[in-house]
This record gives sequence, structure tokens and C-alpha cells, in this order.
Amino acid sequence: QIAAADKAFADKNYSSAIDLYNKALQVKPNETYPGQQIGKITDLLAQQKEEQEKLYNNYITNGDALMASQDLINARSEYNKALSIKPNEKYPTDKVIAINTELAARSKAAQAEYDKIIVEADKYYQGKVLDQALEQYTKAAQVKPDEAYPVQMISKIRQYITDHAFVSLNKQSMSLGSGDEKKFTFAAIEPRLKKNNYILLHAKASSSENVKVYLNYGKDGQKNGGVVFRNLSTNENDILIRISVQDKWYREDNNWISLNIEGGTFNASRMDIIQGDE
Repeated sequence: QIAAADKAFADKNYSSAIDLYNKALQVKPNETYPGQQIGKITDLLAQQKEEQEKLYNNYITNGDALMASQDLINARSEYNKALSIKPNEKYPTDKVIAINTELAARSKAAQAEYDKIIVEADKYYQGKVLDQALEQYTKAAQVKPDEAYPVQMISKIRQYITDHAFVSLNKQSMSLGSGDEKKFTFAAIEPRLKKNNYILLHAKASSSENVKVYLNYGKDGQKNGGVVFRNLSTNENDILIRISVQDKWYREDNNWISLNIEGGTFNASRMDIIQGDE
């Protein structure tokens, strides 16, 4: 009995070990060793219970903190860890159910928003309004990052832009600070080539400051029009401006484009005029 009890103890099969030590005591009630071993096991089980209780409470605390910060995925993971210790506890069970319900509702709302954006994006793309199409596909990719379709369409538009660049204004990295102005000159574009023009900048803001970029155009000493864009990402990306919707771009023989910066630093590595399909 003692040999079998010791083996169960070594294997941490404590319930079997206690049973075997008690059987040994029934045979030899005056032996101290079985009682000592039972005492050790009792202490170990009490220590384990205390450690498990502490671990359970830590998982619950972590889950509550993550849930308060709306990190539902990681909160659910913590509550599930708590349930692995106490499977029948109501509190973490209720929290997991609540999180699953909320995540399902969010997923449904995200799908509805994504579908709506994709309809708009496809409409713009089919209408050859590439700047709006690019913006909408980018929004769709942000709503559902795992969806392949908007990423494919963004890549398709970017390839189209690359293939249809016909006036290169800048190919070198440039950095413009607040108050800076940079002018780029080019030969006036033939009227037949101005029907669906875009200006492309591959650019970013150097920080999270609210940088404003004023893009103006004109002929010789005269300014004929322009646009302003803001809320730039700090990651370099394509900024596409459908400039041909402005009457004076189409009607005037413009031969320069300038950039004026306000509120921060603007970096660009490419600037082209694009000839879109009619």
C-alpha cells in the first residue's frame, strides 16, 4: 500500500494517494508516515486552491479592465481562462455571453456599413470617378480589414494611375514645412487631353499635426484655381485629386501647379498629372 501511495503522490495523483495512505493506516494504525504524507497532501491542496483562487481573481480583474476599455476579444479570452479554473461560475459565463452578443451585433453593423460603402465605391469606379472610388474602397478596407475585394480594387486603381501618368511634376522626395511654397512648371496640356485629369501625390504628413495643403494652379503670373486637402495620414499613400472638374483647369492653358503648406510638415515622393479615361 505504501509503495503504491508514494507513487501516486509522486505522480501528483493526490486523491488516490490519500486513499492509499488511509488504507495503509487501517492496516497499521500506529504508523506515523502515512499520516505525515496525508498532512503534506492536505497542505499542497490548500496551497493549490489558494493559488487557483488568486489566478481566477486575476483573470476576472483583467477581463473587467479590458471590457471597460472595449477590448472585447481579449476580455473574452480572460473570462474563458477564469472559466477553465471555475467552469460553473456565473459571472464569467454571463460576461462571455454578453461579449459574444455584442460582437455579433458589431459584426452585423460592420457588414451593413461595408456593403453600403462598396455600393458607393463601385458606382464611382464604374463612372470613372477614381478619386472618390479610391476613397470609398479605402474606407471599406478600414471597416472590414479582412475583406480582399476593396484591397484588390485599390491595387487596380493604383496600377491604373501608374499606367496613365503623362506629366511628371516631381520624382524626388521633398519636405515642405508650414509657410513653404513649391511651384512646378509644365508645358500647357492640349485640350483633348484635359477632359478627365487627376493630380496624384504620393505623400504623408510628418506628424499628427493638422497639416493643410493648398494646391493651386495657373498660367504664367495668374492663379486660376486650386483645392485644399487636410487630415493627412502619417503613412505615405496616394492622394488623388480630380482636377478636371474645375472649369478653369479645362478652359485655361495652365502651365504651373504650386503647393502651399500650413500647420505642419508635408512630405511627398511623387507628383504627377494623370490622364483618365473619358
